Amino acid sequence: MKPTVLLFGISPAKRNAIGVVCHKLNLRMVEVPPQRWGCTLETLFAGTEGDCPAQNPFHEEMLVMDLPGAVLDFFLQGLRRQKVAVDLKAARTPTNDAWTADALYQELCREREAFRSGAAAPHQ
Repeated sequence: MKPTVLLFGISPAKRNAIGVVCHKLNLRMVEVPPQRWGCTLETLFAGTEGDCPAQNPFHEEMLVMDLPGAVLDFFLQGLRRQKVAVDLKAARTPTNDAWTADALYQELCREREAFRSGAAAPHQ
C-alpha cells in the first residue's frame, strides 16, 4: 500500500499545503470525515468503507502518518517549509493500529499535557 497520511479536522488552507507536500513525495492523503473518527486506524488506512461514530469527538487538528522513516523526515521537513503547524501528529504503530482515531486523540492530549507539566504520560 502507498505511504499514507490521514487528516483529521484540518483547515482547507492547511489541507492544500499538506497536499503539496504529499504530491511531491508521492504520498496518499486521506481526509477522514468526523463520522469515521470512531474507526480504528487500521480500518482507516485500509480504506474500508462505513461510518464509525466517535465516542469522544474532538475539535483539534490531527495528522496520523504511515510513512517509512526517511519519508517521514522529508514529510515533516516539507510541513515546516510550507509553514504548516499541526500540534497533534502521530506515526502509525502496531500498538495504535487497533485504536480508534478519537482514542489516539485522547492519548496524544495526555502526552502533550504530561510533556508540558514535565511528568511522564500515563498510557491507556
